[in-house]
Amino acid sequence: MTRAEIAVLALKAASEFFATHTHHVRRAIRGELAALLPAAVDLLEPAEQGELAGLARASPRKPAPPRMVELLRRALGMQGMGAWADSQVPPVAPQTSSERVREWLALVTGPEHDGLLDAAIHFSAKRETVSDLDVLKGSFEQFLKKVKEKNMATYILDPRGIPAGFNAAAYRTALMLVLTGSFGMPDDAANADTIAAIEGALLLGEHFDPNAFDFQSAVEDAWKISLGNTKLIVNNVGDPPTQPNRLTYTQVANAITTLPGRNNSVAFQELASVAQYVIDNAALVPMNHPNFTTQVRIGLDKYVENVPPSNSFLLEPLTGDGASDVEVEPPNVEAVGLIYTALQLEKMQFFHVVDRVTELFMQGMLPISFDLSGKALNDYYWNSMFRMNVSMRNMVYGRVLGNPGSDVSKEVQPNREFNNLFLRFVASLSEYDRQRRLGDIFNNQRPSLSTTGEQVRKAGRDLAANVSLYGWAGTQAAAHRLKDHIKTAFGILRMPQIQKAYGVSNPYQVIERVSANEFGQAPNIVKYRTMAEAGTALLNLISKYAGVWSTNSSQSLFPEPDPQLTARFTSSDIPPADRDQFLFQATNWLAVQGVGSDQVGKMSEPSDTMYSPSLPAFGAVSTKNGAGGGSPDVMDKLRQMVQSGNAPSIDQLKDMIPAFKA
Repeated sequence: MTRAEIAVLALKAASEFFATHTHHVRRAIRGELAALLPAAVDLLEPAEQGELAGLARASPRKPAPPRMVELLRRALGMQGMGAWADSQVPPVAPQTSSERVREWLALVTGPEHDGLLDAAIHFSAKRETVSDLDVLKGSFEQFLKKVKEKNMATYILDPRGIPAGFNAAAYRTALMLVLTGSFGMPDDAANADTIAAIEGALLLGEHFDPNAFDFQSAVEDAWKISLGNTKLIVNNVGDPPTQPNRLTYTQVANAITTLPGRNNSVAFQELASVAQYVIDNAALVPMNHPNFTTQVRIGLDKYVENVPPSNSFLLEPLTGDGASDVEVEPPNVEAVGLIYTALQLEKMQFFHVVDRVTELFMQGMLPISFDLSGKALNDYYWNSMFRMNVSMRNMVYGRVLGNPGSDVSKEVQPNREFNNLFLRFVASLSEYDRQRRLGDIFNNQRPSLSTTGEQVRKAGRDLAANVSLYGWAGTQAAAHRLKDHIKTAFGILRMPQIQKAYGVSNPYQVIERVSANEFGQAPNIVKYRTMAEAGTALLNLISKYAGVWSTNSSQSLFPEPDPQLTARFTSSDIPPADRDQFLFQATNWLAVQGVGSDQVGKMSEPSDTMYSPSLPAFGAVSTKNGAGGGSPDVMDKLRQMVQSGNAPSIDQLKDMIPAFKA
């Protein structure tokens, strides 16, 4: 007997059920449920379907037996449970399957079982109440909680590749100190899978020593990945929805524990490897795709293979995905970007204006009472010891950005290459943009466009390596102090009472008015503000794509016209939106600088890649006789000075090579 025949014969029993259990039976309700019965019967187990068929044959014209009513009620209830789960936005579970609905119902016992079926059937008949919806939601949340507790992974250490003497407990303690102290991640059950994935990523990256200088930055990289999102499948037009990577970690862990032959034990490295695999391939198999479990199994196979030996003479690429094996450190670049902003504000007289306004206030020369603005100026004055004064700021500008006229310690080499490298990068972007526009005029047929993009990559690599080198240690500390200083100073200049005292309506007018009155000259605010915004945006974009500058990938830097016409553009390392930001900010920077096209063309020409270390020198290292003249750090420092066109002085040579002091 077919399911349709079963449904027709069982309609009488369904009507009797509703006549008994509802107070508002109408023929329309019975018709709606009759339409749902064929699909609902499919949710029953095969044995239950056979039993229902037998009961339908035996009593087509008699009152339906209780067992028949029970089976129909169960079928219609499960159909309503699945329909409710799939109706949620966002869905509470990806495409609730019949197996999952049966598992959900099996975990509900006692009076809650009958109440859940009633609520689900009312939902199917479109006669649900608020109480019915609360029952469905509460029951499903309890079901998910029980499933999670049942499938919760127990994390273990895969000993492959782990050095002898590795202390797993001490390592976890050190890791949690960083996660809780620096990033505020609680060590609780809600974050267990994410913490395990971060630990696994560190172990796969061979960050075994918590005391190593790069340990915290490696933790930060893994933590930032956990804050990302992974694509989900979508059936309508628009941007595909996403789910947090942290939820993906849990989803991957649950999938691993449910695979045949597996128990609840999952290795840290295993979770990190498989999760990264499914995230990287989410465009092909999204997290809610029916083949997701298969994708997890493929990721496990790749993890177990662990790069098998090969008899080929081919080597792995010398640069990988840009995440761990290149010399550009994103936080260093971001720190230099903030210092670049501070330098432009310095030229704008920004800090001097706030200092002068504060002095006038403390001397009683401003018509400002002790209101919010007065208290802010008072706090700014007495907290001056916690800020960098102009001499300290100039020292940072000179060391990090090569700003002329700054007093820099003789132990370091000022970054006099920055301006030249920055201009080369901006000029390369401008030349790329010019070539692209010519390509648009000639229907994207200009053959040198890709080559121009690679010239941008090379110029970006030179600049990124330079600012990364000068962004270590004290540079980041100075950037944090300057950030706080800038935010506090802008807060003062934005106060209506201060703007009213000077008869202006915005912070930049305060700067202009005070500079003209107190210093005798108004600064070029538009120029320095544009340079600050454009320059910092470019450096932040360089930081965002730190891995692409030194990577010899098969893709172009920016999307290029596809010569095969199979698609509008080829794939690229940097997407179109950020490419346009690069070009827009470069254009703004060049515009206010007044750089001519001849100079842009000259600076955009290819140049040889000069030596640039990725780590700062630690100073001269003495040899047996106390002379450090042959140490690599000294040679690196001398090489940098010569390449920048600065011959070392006698005093500098004495400081670097102790033997000269004799």
